[in-house]
Amino acid sequence: LILLFLSFSVDLSVLHLSGHYSLDSRACCELLASSHLALVYCLHTLSNTIELVLLSVLLMLTIQNKGGAGAGARSGAGARGALLGLITTLGLFNRPTFPVFAAWPLLLWLIPSSATRNIQVGIFFFLLQNSKLSSS
Repeated sequence: LILLFLSFSVDLSVLHLSGHYSLDSRACCELLASSHLALVYCLHTLSNTIELVLLSVLLMLTIQNKGGAGAGARSGAGARGALLGLITTLGLFNRPTFPVFAAWPLLLWLIPSSATRNIQVGIFFFLLQNSKLSSS
């Protein structure tokens, strides 16, 4: 039952990310659900599933809008940074290679949002186009 809810959290993060980039959420969820790589990855060991959940939550937190200026935005950024550090630490204890996968979202989180918006959108469209080409 716990793994079912963890799977739903991954689906929720895919829905959130697709909404953030104005992509078709159904197509993104179908891509995740029909991916042979994701199926094999999640079925092998418990640590793979935990790593997938931690990485999806990390992606969801780093992609969220950083908000405006002011004291409230600074305190929210500090809390989000602490949460990102906690997730990265948990991922490191789960599997030592987790920082390799978490490096890209964390680097994009550190760069100002105006510069990363174009980079992130380009990466997602590139990945979607390649997935469409490989399925046909």
